[in-house]
Amino acid sequence: MYCFRRSLLARTSLLLLAVSLLASDFSALACTLWSLSGERVQGGGTLIAKNRDFTTDMPNHFEVIAPENGYRAFAMVATSAEGKRNMVGGVNEHGLAVVTATVGTIPKQERISRSRAGKLQNPTRAILTRFRSLRELLDNPEALRMLYPVFALVADSTGAVMIEASGGDYRILPVASGESGVHTNHPLSRDFPDIWETKAATGSMVRLDRMRGLLDQSPGRLGLGAFTALSLDRDGGPDQSVFRTGSAPGKPRTLGTLAAWLPPVGAPVVFARLTNDGQGVEEKTFTLDATFWRKAPEPGRVRVLLRDGTTPVRP
Repeated sequence: MYCFRRSLLARTSLLLLAVSLLASDFSALACTLWSLSGERVQGGGTLIAKNRDFTTDMPNHFEVIAPENGYRAFAMVATSAEGKRNMVGGVNEHGLAVVTATVGTIPKQERISRSRAGKLQNPTRAILTRFRSLRELLDNPEALRMLYPVFALVADSTGAVMIEASGGDYRILPVASGESGVHTNHPLSRDFPDIWETKAATGSMVRLDRMRGLLDQSPGRLGLGAFTALSLDRDGGPDQSVFRTGSAPGKPRTLGTLAAWLPPVGAPVVFARLTNDGQGVEEKTFTLDATFWRKAPEPGRVRVLLRDGTTPVRP
């Protein structure tokens, strides 16, 4: 009887530990993506934005990348303590924009396993360096099948779509002109079992509903300033708001914001904000016109455009 109880206690402890580890990983997976297009945009075209939430050991900065082969891009880049770089959003020289969020309903190790097995690609880099327009991307289903598990909001001046990729399969969710597109860290598709390994986190659902409500309640046409201001909403408290401050040290928080206006005529305008350490705020607006791209680095190089004290120094 004693051995049975001890065995049961051990199994229970292991189960609680596994749940705790999963919850810890799950809580860090928090980004909010949103867009507007058409008649609801001041000046027309499309607005697109992302709040990046993570723990402070993986801060972000902004840079312009010039690949050896492919299109140049303004990019939001996250960097781990080991120096591993990950593009998580950006706008390329043809006015195509991408912002991404983690698939919180696929456990981390499963996402890694699928990516390695299929030799899948970073969606931000793959899309921005290869495609000039939303239509060109959507006409290339093989490229979409090669994206690692991700939620992506992709836009140009003609509109936006949301992409849900499980690693080998995908769904496209069109965003109608004049309507908002919002995504967080759980799928909106219900006919997609590969992407529903676990249930949706409460915080992801709270942020989805809150941003939808903010956009629906916004009067008149929105410009980039008013659209970006939504990124600072704290209605859900420190751990479930669109802008998260974290209820304790080590909790995920909002580390940065990327927003862009993709006008029907003229150059994209991009807003970048860093809030990595929770102390200071660094922000700047860039117009991605011919002058901007003339200052881009040589192929195979990058140039940091906005950084703070957390940004690693590149050799």
